[in-house]
Amino acid sequence: MKFTRFFAIGVLAAGLTSCTKENPDETQKDNFKAKPPVIVTDKGKSAIEELQSSLARGLDILDVIDTRSSGAKTTRVVANCSLADQKIQMVHEGAAETPVPLIQILPTWVLVQETIDLGCDLEFTLTNPIGSRHIFTLNNVRVTNSRAPNARLSSSSTGDSYSAEANDPSEMRVRFSNSGAAASNLICQDARFETLSFESVRELNDFDLSNPVLLEGKNGAALLERPIQTCRVFISQEGHYVAYSPIVRLKLPRPPIEFSVSALPSRIDADPVKEVRWPTELMGFARPMTYGEYRITNSLPITRKIKFSRAPLEFRLCLLANAPTVVTRPWFHVYPADPQNATVQQTDDSWVIEIAPGGTFLIRAELRPERGWDNFPNAKGVLVRGPGSLHITDLDADNREVGGFDFSFGSELIGGIKQPVSRAEFNESSCPSSGLNHGYYW
Repeated sequence: MKFTRFFAIGVLAAGLTSCTKENPDETQKDNFKAKPPVIVTDKGKSAIEELQSSLARGLDILDVIDTRSSGAKTTRVVANCSLADQKIQMVHEGAAETPVPLIQILPTWVLVQETIDLGCDLEFTLTNPIGSRHIFTLNNVRVTNSRAPNARLSSSSTGDSYSAEANDPSEMRVRFSNSGAAASNLICQDARFETLSFESVRELNDFDLSNPVLLEGKNGAALLERPIQTCRVFISQEGHYVAYSPIVRLKLPRPPIEFSVSALPSRIDADPVKEVRWPTELMGFARPMTYGEYRITNSLPITRKIKFSRAPLEFRLCLLANAPTVVTRPWFHVYPADPQNATVQQTDDSWVIEIAPGGTFLIRAELRPERGWDNFPNAKGVLVRGPGSLHITDLDADNREVGGFDFSFGSELIGGIKQPVSRAEFNESSCPSSGLNHGYYW
């Protein structure tokens, strides 16, 4: 709904609407007539009847409803609002002596919208100690977050500039000038977190991010499917919000990808001391050789999506001839295999795998020799060193990167061409092994 005016109609119910009593006493007369509520803004105070003629300004979520001078005991505020095509009803009840910020009435999921722009009909019911009520209404009110947030966020590494996409909670700080005791509240699109004293929050990861309280209507999978959450920090004093931060997108933690070694490199004619001869068919490009298999398992209750590059990886060959010679070849191929409750897709440059809960698949690494291997006819031994790592990217339900890790293939394979050779023959100065995580000899 688009509002062309901030206040189209202002209606004041000028008299007593109801004289019903909680404890009827026929001898007691009730002449209760409340004074109208006052709206406190950053510009000053206005009784609601004065707002009828103020068509140039709407209300801000930080504006306050003040009924302390009304003569009532309790206040009930009902707001029937529209946000885009959604209808929302909000109700707040409390002591008339306690001012009520509009921000306190709005539902949590509205507060974490980048832009808040509501059209509302407001009804104020003021009740005296014997139960008589006086009702005031204000219709077609535009409620926005037009005032600048009065709490500030900054990054410990980049200052006031921080990412619009995703931020590490451990680097985000909140700043607010408070004159008394205050509390910090972290509220995101799907969950909120335990309220902490303002002084105890240095970075946003001081909140217990592993223990979210899901918002109404959200299920347990919400944070797992979308760990990048749109959030705000709210500052409260005496139980009421008095400040809020700009929107920040936080990357909340979710369990890492599980993987295990399924198979070590294939053994080819291995003797008891794991010194082998390389078969003629490998040297003659007759077939690829499996370098290793690693199983990925999805242990989460949601479908998980990961991707990795389809491009061949370079690996190193150290050829033992008259002197060791090191050459690099892009013959190392990594691809998904044996999907179980998983689907595999190809893009121009990546493998994308969606794994259902409990699903699994293999990451298979192969050496696929191409022309160039036989350029060293005098070689008598070969040391193959796999690439350092393959980057696995963890994606959320919106295909945003939410994590990942470098999957290590750091291993050595040694074989002789015509007779067995040992690692000692590939001296460290010519074929250094630095940077390897482990070695397999087969």
